[in-house]
Amino acid sequence: MKAAKRSGLAAAIGLALIAPAVAGPALERIKQSGKIIIAHRESSVPFSYVLPDKKPVGYAVDLCLKVAEAVRKKLDMKAITPEFMLVTPANRIQTIADGKADMECGSTTNNAERREKVAFAVPHYIAGARYLVRADSLLGGSGPDGR
Repeated sequence: MKAAKRSGLAAAIGLALIAPAVAGPALERIKQSGKIIIAHRESSVPFSYVLPDKKPVGYAVDLCLKVAEAVRKKLDMKAITPEFMLVTPANRIQTIADGKADMECGSTTNNAERREKVAFAVPHYIAGARYLVRADSLLGGSGPDGR
């Protein structure tokens, strides 16, 4: 098979840490409790997933732990304890919006509808979608070079 020169549909996906407005009540709650609650996904490899020992790991989890450390410094705390909360694609946004977790670490697309409920950090991973089709298919293009 040969890749089509034009994908016909290309989508950029921004994956971001999400958190409610991290000022005010969230920071005060973190300072009072000494813990930061990090929502994570079970099988969003390589961003957020769970090892057999139930420990959450992944690229986004590592970033969340760095954010937790930055929050600790900002609040001038001696220590901060990260606590992990398992979420699903169906409940991750609402968990953050309801304040049950302070941030979510996984593969969550930043879009307008979600930005109405939660705040996103700067995207840390961008991907595009492409499709492969046979060059002689109806989707493969009309010109001799597949365009």
